[in-house]
Amino acid sequence: MPSCAGWVGAALVLLGSGVADAASPSGASDGSTRRRSPRLEAWPPRVESRDGKYSFRPTGRLHLDGRFDPSGLASSPSFDTGYVIRRARIGFRAKAFDRLEADVAVQYSQGDLSFENAYLEVAMTDWLHLRAGQMLLPFSLQRRTSSNALVHPERAVMVEKLVFFRAFGAALDVSLLDESLELQFGVYDAATGVPGFDQPPDLAGRIRGDPVAAVTMEVAYRWSPPTSRGGVPADARTSGGELAPILIYRDDDAWREGSRHDAAAGARFVLGPVMLQAELLVEHTRGLHVQGENVGNLLDWGGFVDLSWAITGERQDGEELEPRRSLGPRGAGAWQIALRYETLVADRKTLEADLAFGRQTLHGGAATVIWTPLPGVRWMLYYSYSRLGGASAGPVVSRDVHAVITRIDFHF
Repeated sequence: MPSCAGWVGAALVLLGSGVADAASPSGASDGSTRRRSPRLEAWPPRVESRDGKYSFRPTGRLHLDGRFDPSGLASSPSFDTGYVIRRARIGFRAKAFDRLEADVAVQYSQGDLSFENAYLEVAMTDWLHLRAGQMLLPFSLQRRTSSNALVHPERAVMVEKLVFFRAFGAALDVSLLDESLELQFGVYDAATGVPGFDQPPDLAGRIRGDPVAAVTMEVAYRWSPPTSRGGVPADARTSGGELAPILIYRDDDAWREGSRHDAAAGARFVLGPVMLQAELLVEHTRGLHVQGENVGNLLDWGGFVDLSWAITGERQDGEELEPRRSLGPRGAGAWQIALRYETLVADRKTLEADLAFGRQTLHGGAATVIWTPLPGVRWMLYYSYSRLGGASAGPVVSRDVHAVITRIDFHF
C-alpha cells in the first residue's frame, strides 16, 4: 500500500517539526530564550510538546492463546488447537498542529501479516473530522470495541459474520452535544482480493448517543451494491473461537449478483462494576442470482447479550479496565466475571440453494474469568458451549460444540 508509507513519512515529519518548535526559544511565553523540552512519559510510552499540539505514541499488543477442544471437533481451517499467536500488533499514533492525527499499525495473526490501521484524520472543526485510509467500518458497537477491552477472547459469531474487519475508504465524523451524540458516515472499498472480483464501494454509517452517563446506544447500517461480476471467496462461520464450522460458504467460482443490506442496533448499560451489553444484527441479501439463476432474497439474523461484573469494584465503561490496586503487597489487581448468550439463524435457502454447507442455527453460551494484575496485562480463561441445529447440508457437525481458550494479553 504505497500511500501508507507516504502517510507515515508525513506524520513523522510533522511530528518532528512540532517537537522542534516546542523546544525552540520562540516557544517561551515570557519572552525569554529558555528552551522548552517536550514532555516524556515512560509508560505507556509517549512524547508530547508542551502545548499539547504535537505528540507521538508507539502502540502494541500481544495476545497469546491456548486453545483446547473437548469436543474433538477441531475441523475449522482457521482453528489451531494448542498454543497460537492470536494477534501481535505494533504501530504508532501521532498528532501534529493539534488538527492532524495518524494511526498506523501492522499485525501478525496465525500466519498472516497485514495493515490493521493506516489512516490520517483531519479535524476540520472541533466537531467535524475527516478520516481517510485503512480503518474500521462504522458498524457494530462490539466490533469497534478494542480487543484489549473485550470481556471474552472472541467476539460474538454474528458480529464476525457480518462485519469486514477493516477496509480502505473515507469517512466524516460529526460530534455534537459535548460528544454525547456522534454521527459517522463513509464510503469503503469492499474488494475481497479474489481475482476478477469487481465490487462497487460500500456505504456505511452509524449514530451513537449517550442519553445519560451510564447508557450508550447505537444504530448502524451498511449497503453493499449489486456485484457487477466476480466469484465469492470461501468463508467459514465458526463457533467456539473459530473451532467448529457452522456454515462454510462455497467459492466454486460461482458468479453471484445481489445487493446486501446490513443493520445493527446495540446498547451498553453501566452500573458501577456491572456492565450489560447487547446487540442485534441483520443481513438481508436482495435479488440474489447465482450463475444466472434467481435464488431470491436471503435473511440472516443473530445477536448476543454480555453481562460482566468487576468483582474487585472497578467501574466498567467498555474501555480497558484499570485495576484499583495493581498486583503488589497491597493489591491483587482487578478481577472480572463475564457471561454471554448468543444466537445465529441463517436463511434456509442458503443451504437449499447449495450456497453453503453446514448447519442453519446456533444457540450458545460462554463464561470468562479475567484477571488484570497490572495496567496493560490480562489473563483470561474462557469456556463456550454451542448447540447447532436447523437444516443441514453437506459434511456437518452433528453434536454440541465445547471450547476452552486461555489468553495472556500484553498491550500498551
